[in-house]
Amino acid sequence: MNFNMLKKILYLFIYLNAISSFAQEPPTTESNASPNTPSYEPLQKDHYWFNPHVSVGVPNPMNNRAFRKNFAGVYEINAGMDITVFKGVFVGFGYKNATLKVRGLLGTQNFHYEPLMKINNAGIRVGAKTFIGAKNRIIYSISFMLGETWTHYKDLRCKDSTMAPPLTKYSTSYIEPEMSLYFLVESNFAIGATVSYGVYRKDFDPYEICLNEIKPIGAIGSGSTQLFSFGFGVYYSFLKTKK
Repeated sequence: MNFNMLKKILYLFIYLNAISSFAQEPPTTESNASPNTPSYEPLQKDHYWFNPHVSVGVPNPMNNRAFRKNFAGVYEINAGMDITVFKGVFVGFGYKNATLKVRGLLGTQNFHYEPLMKINNAGIRVGAKTFIGAKNRIIYSISFMLGETWTHYKDLRCKDSTMAPPLTKYSTSYIEPEMSLYFLVESNFAIGATVSYGVYRKDFDPYEICLNEIKPIGAIGSGSTQLFSFGFGVYYSFLKTKK
């Protein structure tokens, strides 16, 4: 990972930390309470051993110019399980299934197929979370996932139909920091928003997949495959830890 990439991730996390600070709830007093404002009772700071979670979102190509210009995210599904090892600290595992499509094909040729990039990730993550707000109804979480990705391209073809693209699938390692803000509906059930930034140990090369033969690809540049993702998720907790 180069220095510029580290700066991007640092700026992203500073921005999200600022958002989390604004999300903190001020204590409700008689002077600022409104009769039309819904009231939520404060929750205890309960911690649970197991926290399964699911989120959906859209991946956005980053970093490499050719990758950013020629691919667009379709969907992303994440699922995993976190296990508390200490109050506020957890380890876990996760799985991601994502799809991106080649953009800008209309008007170039009469295509009867839809080129896609399919991604499957699996990894282990380590993180921490804390309650914020006066009523303990918002949880702020940060984590890092390390794992392996399996990527394959569907329906990508070279101009010469008798030839296959030099690259159709590959596997490599990746790292993915993630931040989340969850609103607790109950002490063990929450909904919220997540953002992540995946950095894959594979440079994107449009010539490897014959992309230059089916559409104008523009400036190529260089750099690893990277994805910024924003989504919404839920998590459920069970088996409360001892206080």
